[in-house]
Amino acid sequence: MKRKLLQHRTFFVTHLLVKLHSGLTFLIIMSLLTSCVSAKYKMASEDTPPPVLLNLETEAHSVNALINTVIIFGGPGSWKREAYWDEYLLSITNHGDHPVTLTSSMLIDFQDNQVMSGNDPWELQQQSKKWIKGYNSGTTGVVLRVGTASLLPAAVLGGIAASTGSIATGMAAIGVTFLALPTVLLGTAIRSSIASNKIEDEFNRRRLILPATIPPGQVTQGSLFFRITPGPKRLTLLFSGHEADFDVSVDLAPLSDLHIDRNPGE
Repeated sequence: MKRKLLQHRTFFVTHLLVKLHSGLTFLIIMSLLTSCVSAKYKMASEDTPPPVLLNLETEAHSVNALINTVIIFGGPGSWKREAYWDEYLLSITNHGDHPVTLTSSMLIDFQDNQVMSGNDPWELQQQSKKWIKGYNSGTTGVVLRVGTASLLPAAVLGGIAASTGSIATGMAAIGVTFLALPTVLLGTAIRSSIASNKIEDEFNRRRLILPATIPPGQVTQGSLFFRITPGPKRLTLLFSGHEADFDVSVDLAPLSDLHIDRNPGE
């Protein structure tokens, strides 16, 4: 009799553990499917219009530098939803008889500040936010206009309404709550990590990695990324050549209104 009772208890406990394990597995799978991803890790909408060609160019020291387009926060060609950087897509041609190496690059903004290109999306994002936060339009008379996305934090999860019932039902609801919330948070963290890696991969795929050596008669293409830079005056590319170092600067006069609100009263 005791042996049968022990067998029944063992079966009951084993069955309960299997159901809990199955339920937890189900919750993890569902959380991965339904959990939210932070806005900073989201890609741009599929209906984002294509980039606008600018074709700004100059040539010096047998090197032609062409800016095909500039992609900004929320603008045409955007591939990340909240991209706190400016992306300059370049084509650089070496018309000389010797290889040249692009070693670094910088923008000169409307205040004549030098802004160096970056190689990490999250560092650029922090630089942009810090610069925007510290900018004082009262001292310059220039009002910035950077994107339209809200910077408010995400909504807080709502509470779970209690329902009447037996003690067993109440305990089950508490169990589900304690299991579900960490699982949803885990799913959100996993999905955000996957989305973050996707952004980094795309950023590095597009980025022109420096130093970049360009053989004679060859063209190299890629993007240079800068923190959000209002009213850029020129893009300067620094090269090392066969005999001496030199630079090539592209005039950015057509971009003088970039990130600047010329009619702030409207």
